[in-house]
Amino acid sequence: MIFKTCASTKAIVSEIRSVQILIDKVLRPEVVALMAGTVAVESNMGQHRRQIGYPYFPESSLAGAFGITQMEIATAQDIFRNYLTYRKPLWNQLADLWLSVKPPFFIPDSNQLAYQLMYDDTFSLAMMRIHYRRDRQVIPKDLEGIAKAWKSWYNTHLGRGTVEKFIEAFKRHNLEYLLEDTR
Repeated sequence: MIFKTCASTKAIVSEIRSVQILIDKVLRPEVVALMAGTVAVESNMGQHRRQIGYPYFPESSLAGAFGITQMEIATAQDIFRNYLTYRKPLWNQLADLWLSVKPPFFIPDSNQLAYQLMYDDTFSLAMMRIHYRRDRQVIPKDLEGIAKAWKSWYNTHLGRGTVEKFIEAFKRHNLEYLLEDTR
């Protein structure tokens, strides 16, 4: 396993662009803005690698969310079981990111997923992009629309996040420049 973490907002945005091109084969600024905004609101640009209120170390508990994308284990497992199982080329791309030796397709166990999500930002970002990609709706190009997409597709109606919190985090981390490319 390869563990990589990004140390700054600039590094995170750069890694988001790399992951988005790898998965989608073309750079889409609205996807980059959605992903960067998600990291901003979910983990304060990587400052919280474990959902607040849960033990930091994965071996203590697999409940809650992990990594800069704050993805839950159940969501990651669902991506493997119900999406990547039917998309072997995408599985191969993901495996290239986090496995030094690529075995045949397999679904990682909960502990593997927790560690990868928490300590490998590239893997975590790729899983987030795949999660968003599963929803076939068009990604908006304006901040409010992007915030609503995050709330609907990532945080869900049951989550504590709000469109206003997304917008505030996006602005707090000075990500508005990402929207200039969407016009």
